[in-house]
Order: sequence, then structure tokens, then C-alpha cells
Amino acid sequence: MKPISEFQKMVVHTLAVFGPGSKVDVAMRADMIAESVKQCVRKLIPMGYVEQIGMTYTKQKRSPLYRWTGKDYGEPPAGMFEREIAMKVAAAAIDAMCRVG
Repeated sequence: MKPISEFQKMVVHTLAVFGPGSKVDVAMRADMIAESVKQCVRKLIPMGYVEQIGMTYTKQKRSPLYRWTGKDYGEPPAGMFEREIAMKVAAAAIDAMCRVG
């Protein structure tokens, strides 16, 4: 079987960490474009990494909800840890600046 790409890993990892979500939810959490998430999910479903579990409805539209199946996807995507660390450092810096004034 062909290994999954870094973008696909990012989608799977985001669903694994944050739980089920729509393509827009995944895109916001993974800092991706919703259309890229949609294309990744189309390939990940037949490969068994992601499954559709239902629909979410808003006034304007409906969107499928996806979740990670639990299938091992290997190492988290490159850059994911760096982004998480950078976010923690930025939050700590903002907190420190707010305390100082």
C-alpha cells in the first residue's frame, strides 16, 4: 500500500487529536484550506484512515462529519510539533507581556 502524504497525515493527525469534525473544522485546526482537506479525505476514506460518521447542518448548507478510524498512520506530520511548540511559546509570551503591562 502507498504511504500517505504529509497533507493526508495532517488531516488524520488533526482528527486523531481533536476528534470528529467537518472539513472546515479540520482546515481551521490544521491551518489548511478546506478544499485541500476535502481532497485528502476523498483519498483517506478508501484507504481506511478516515470515515464519515454523519452530517452537520447549518442554515445555509450541510457538511459531512469525519473521524479517524484508529488506523496507524505512522509518525505525526513534519512540522506539526514545531507548530504546537510555537503556539505554546507565543501564548506564554503574550501572557508575560500582559502581566508586565
